[in-house]
Amino acid sequence: MGAPNAAFEAAFRTAARLGPERTTFSRLWGRVESFLDTGDVAFERNYLIVRPAIAIAVMLAVVLPSSSLPGRDGVIRACGIAVAYNFLLAYLIAKRRLHLMRAASLFLDNCTIISASLFVFMRMGHASYESDLWLIYITLIVSSSLSYGPIGSLFFTTLWTSLFVFASLAFYSGDSYFRAQLPMRLVFFLLTGFVGISLSAELRKGRQNLEQKTRETLQMLAQIVEARDTDAGVHLQHIQHYSRALALRLGLDEAQANEIAYAGMIHDVGKANVPDAILKKPGPLTAEERREIEKHTQWGDALLSENDEFRAAREVARAHHERWDGTGYPDGLAGEDIPLAARIVAVCDVYDALISERPYKHAWPAGDAIAEIRRMAGTHLDPAIVDAFLHLYATNVLRDLCTAAGRRFVEVPPLLEDAEAISSSRIRSALLAGDVTAAARWLGRRYAITGTVVAGAQRGRTIGFPTANLAGVATLLPKDGVYAVRVLLEDAEFAGAANIGPNPTFGETAPKIEVHLLDFAEDLYGQILKVEFAARLRETRAFASVEELKAQLEQDVALARAAADE
Repeated sequence: MGAPNAAFEAAFRTAARLGPERTTFSRLWGRVESFLDTGDVAFERNYLIVRPAIAIAVMLAVVLPSSSLPGRDGVIRACGIAVAYNFLLAYLIAKRRLHLMRAASLFLDNCTIISASLFVFMRMGHASYESDLWLIYITLIVSSSLSYGPIGSLFFTTLWTSLFVFASLAFYSGDSYFRAQLPMRLVFFLLTGFVGISLSAELRKGRQNLEQKTRETLQMLAQIVEARDTDAGVHLQHIQHYSRALALRLGLDEAQANEIAYAGMIHDVGKANVPDAILKKPGPLTAEERREIEKHTQWGDALLSENDEFRAAREVARAHHERWDGTGYPDGLAGEDIPLAARIVAVCDVYDALISERPYKHAWPAGDAIAEIRRMAGTHLDPAIVDAFLHLYATNVLRDLCTAAGRRFVEVPPLLEDAEAISSSRIRSALLAGDVTAAARWLGRRYAITGTVVAGAQRGRTIGFPTANLAGVATLLPKDGVYAVRVLLEDAEFAGAANIGPNPTFGETAPKIEVHLLDFAEDLYGQILKVEFAARLRETRAFASVEELKAQLEQDVALARAAADE
């Protein structure tokens, strides 16, 4: 263990201590939930067909032979019960109540087998009937070793062996052949159990080795994807550390936290399918390009769907762009319908993106990033998870993780104006109030938006004030109103006036971004414009006539020209 690893582990231990106390019951319940999480939905669906097929086959096996098996009526009733509760399990799968379905399936299947087999053994013992029915227990020992791992195999070996011993002693007389064969059959049970446990351990080891190789392959792919987009995987490593610490702070155990950390590492693996022309595009994306890049969540889900061991990673890959208020993609999930792992990774992804240097932006100070995370709680991010993340910041866990990674933890003393700190929240509030002058003063530059020119109603052209309608603007818009602006088009710069909001004079209620470039009359469709806000001129309002609107626009243009000359 090197010093950096020791530093990481110390930070993770601190995060775990900050979380809720883990009692013995909570640890056991966590193990139960983890066990119930391991099922394969596709297998469960297939077994909805297999279960009644087995029940029907068993009924035919006991009904068709000429000699009547003692307890045959009990077997038929048990098979009928299995077919009946199969409909309940199908309903639970349809409703995605997978934990309840798996618990009910395990309980009902085993109770049905136990009750039916003991009933048959009782009837056979009373009739001094010899049968090889005990071999069904051997079959169940072997099948459990394939499904439930070494501990499950040990449990079911003990269960079925104990039931066989009980049935032999309780239902057969001491001088019967069945009782006489008990020691030899008991040895057979124990040997089968030993082989089953060994087989289960080897299968698990093989699965773990295969899973590890698959994980390494996917990590390499994720790093290649990230190298195309940012800085060769460093962003992924940071998200991995933040996600693990946040999961521990929320009270998850080590195994769950590690699984979520791994999921955070490969959350953008679906971007492997995004063309470079879109992924590396320096300017804003068109609506079609944005739809294309948003598909990376579904592509990541599909890539990970082949292996059920990657359930958490698959959930994160698909759902890390879902939003708490339901406005995210691809499925529009809201609240706790978004998987927990995806909600954790989303907070960490936003934070690291804010504090990281990018070609198109400077790194934010940690305090500003935390303020932005706090602002996004309840809309973009889960408020409870945000609170836990803020706790990690307040207790210096995030700082310690940055230090362990060899990364500067940038804390800039706040700038003050009128004894109040200039923060991202204050700048945002100014923009939402339309005060672009204050926002520019605090930013040290004019606030700007970038968008692509799309077709509009062309009313402006008919009244002598042609406008460029912008779409694909992904940043915050100032308050509705008319503004004096500077417009950057490739290498040229123009003065202009922009209207943010609807056009009530023509009865429109849908918001728009309309920009009129002064002394410019060329076609702009498909061009990318950067619009810098210089000053707010007036509020948006309805005019009594088009002539009155034109008169006001002439005044707006004059004011915009004057602002451009300042």
